[in-house]
Amino acid sequence: MTYGKRQFENLDGVMRRLIPEREAAMQEGLKQAVGVPLALAEKISVLWSSLQQMVLYGNIGCKSDAQVAAKALETAVYGAYYNVLINLKDISDEAFKVAVSQPVTFKLFI
Repeated sequence: MTYGKRQFENLDGVMRRLIPEREAAMQEGLKQAVGVPLALAEKISVLWSSLQQMVLYGNIGCKSDAQVAAKALETAVYGAYYNVLINLKDISDEAFKVAVSQPVTFKLFI
């Protein structure tokens, strides 16, 4: 709670000496923060195919349910994707950023 705070800037040197691995820990935490929503988006985006099949062959009386499911799935993928982008910008490991930014197909529309 002291590190990096303006009111404690006179202690910054001491805190940096006491917490030398803080930046490494922050970077590792950011990588994990990217990994969770990235994995989620990749896993749930595969549901589009099943949803398309349900729309094609399912009961027409359930059309509105399928539409709601499609919007919920779209929202989940978008939310996870934007969470990745928010955390990715603060990561300093360029190789990691490139690997994560490779054309991972976030299927956003059916």
